[in-house]
Amino acid sequence: GPKHLCVDRQDNVLIADTENNRILKYFSGTSELKVIAGSNSPTAPIATEGGNLTPLQIRLERPHGVYVHKDGSIYIADSSHGLVLRQTGPAQMPQILFENDPEVAKSFLGG
Repeated sequence: GPKHLCVDRQDNVLIADTENNRILKYFSGTSELKVIAGSNSPTAPIATEGGNLTPLQIRLERPHGVYVHKDGSIYIADSSHGLVLRQTGPAQMPQILFENDPEVAKSFLGG
């Protein structure tokens, strides 16, 4: 079920649907609920596997948070993969902002 939600500038509600491994968007003033990130396929690649994938093609695992920046970028906490992602558009591959991996952390710290 849902673990976190936020509201964007247009009063749309974004929901981290943790148990279903996806991010949903409920459009204000309508009854439309749409998946905006997360593939239903257990074999879909995760963001660290690269490629030119859309947010609907990557596999999220237990996302626990979602936030919308004032510029419209969507931030996703992909908990079980240890990632924080930034989605800047519906057709663009989410950017990895943080990876909970000791080797990646070392490279950021110059180690």
